[in-house]
Amino acid sequence: MKKSQIVSSSLAVVFIAGMGGCSLKFWEEKTPTLEERFIDTGEEQVSPDETVPETVAIEGYVVKNEEKEMFDKGTHLLKDDSGKTISLLESDYEDLSIYEEEGKVEIKGLKEDLKDNDFDLITVETVQYLEIPASAKPTEYSSLIFGIQGELAPGWIFKEEAGKTSLFSNKKMTDPSVTIEEFALVSEEGAVFQGEMDNGTEISVGGKRSFRFLRGSTDVEIFVVNGTNILQISFSGKEEEKADFYNFLLSLKFGEEEDSEPVPCGGNSGYLCPEGYRCEFEDETAPDATGLCAKIDMEEPSEDLAPETPPEVVEEAEVPPEDERVTEETPEVESRIILEEEESSEVDAVPEDKAEKDEALVMEYIRSNIGSLAPEKPSSGSRWEVKLFSFSDGSIVSAEYEENDDETEKRKLLFTFTLDGDAVTLEEKGYFVPGEETDWELKSGESLQSGEAQELYTPEGEKKASLSEGYRLYESSHYQFSLEYPKDYYYSHVGSVNGSISTVVFSDTPATGENALFRIEILDGAQDKTVQSGSSVIIPRDDDSHFRITAEEGSSLVDLDHMADTLVSSL
Repeated sequence: MKKSQIVSSSLAVVFIAGMGGCSLKFWEEKTPTLEERFIDTGEEQVSPDETVPETVAIEGYVVKNEEKEMFDKGTHLLKDDSGKTISLLESDYEDLSIYEEEGKVEIKGLKEDLKDNDFDLITVETVQYLEIPASAKPTEYSSLIFGIQGELAPGWIFKEEAGKTSLFSNKKMTDPSVTIEEFALVSEEGAVFQGEMDNGTEISVGGKRSFRFLRGSTDVEIFVVNGTNILQISFSGKEEEKADFYNFLLSLKFGEEEDSEPVPCGGNSGYLCPEGYRCEFEDETAPDATGLCAKIDMEEPSEDLAPETPPEVVEEAEVPPEDERVTEETPEVESRIILEEEESSEVDAVPEDKAEKDEALVMEYIRSNIGSLAPEKPSSGSRWEVKLFSFSDGSIVSAEYEENDDETEKRKLLFTFTLDGDAVTLEEKGYFVPGEETDWELKSGESLQSGEAQELYTPEGEKKASLSEGYRLYESSHYQFSLEYPKDYYYSHVGSVNGSISTVVFSDTPATGENALFRIEILDGAQDKTVQSGSSVIIPRDDDSHFRITAEEGSSLVDLDHMADTLVSSL
């Protein structure tokens, strides 16, 4: 008896030949694996035209099959280093689209010889990267428009058009997270910027004098003074993209690199050069002539760019009246004044609401009854006094209090509250004592305000500060300053080190001078404005000293930015 079997689907057929003739048998099987698709029992094939695919391992680049007229099989193509097609690809086991334009890979699978095609078809079983994928590499950014270079985080892309650069955190985005534009200092926009300079935080971007403005909770605008122009870099992305944005700023360099590759232009596709460049060809008469973008020398324009003026015609430039001239020294600031008036009118328009009245009643009640609300009695001859109120989530309040004659004896209570008219009802939810490694340690109950946005008030009920979500408040009564720091961090006073008047360190583990992620130093010497340089921010303090906040290597520049923005000195 002879038996041969081909498995190509869930229905298999067996021919059995013997003394009594032939019979057919059918049965159903599960979907076979790649190795099971072709099974040879070793005696003979059913069809002499059927071939058994061989298992292969081949290197190349995966490209989507956009040439269906030429390659009617395969969802993708495998190409070699020169861009030549090697094989057609398909797979039920791997999503080949994720490997498109990601770098060189090794393909393993079954190669089938297609009789009616010049290329083999590989049914891919596995794909392995042979180099770092493109999406995992930083993106090199170079702008001919603005003459800057930098590095974008992996996955980010950029597009340049109409004098504007747009940066996207991934190629599927339709709205940019960052935009870059340029305008002249002697212009309406430039005048507005110059009028706002004193309101911004002075920083350095690419070695250029720059100013940072916060717009709302997440948006950031950076203005870079570049000669007679202003480069405006605007961030409007998500909070989690902000670290990539600041790292991009740190990478920026001005001036064209000597070894930067020229940008091609012309050709059948009509590629255009950006503004300020023109396309130069070696042979303009050649078919499909492609040239390279070359910068136009604006001081000595070429003949084809300079309009001819008849020698007998002399045009005199119109000189505006003295009081209408606009110079760098006397910019127009009308637009800035209007902006300031609009902003101030919005602030004045906010009325006192019911929540503020309720909070005032709650603070008065706690302040008057703290002696009976406190679980522990104060030392003999002392009394408890409230030092700080904090409200969150509409109906949660905490009160920090201490002995009137010993500020080291302090406690904190946390309540939920309700009001019936002017009657206040409190329910205790948490009780805190000073911690050994943190400012407060929960002794009983729960910490409902941890990491939540909070509104802080003085004992007299005056608004003191707003605490951002994800942060806690650090205060130094001795050096009279406060700031917000990440809610899960520890801090420690390490004293006068490295020439500082005082140094405080912060870390995500119990903080020491060795494991610090951020340092806040008070240093000798006056500073008249805030200046950021790399991973340090200098902030004015008084006539004899200043603050310096430094992020150690690997620390978040977003947290550095937040700590600097929230630092308040009461001197």
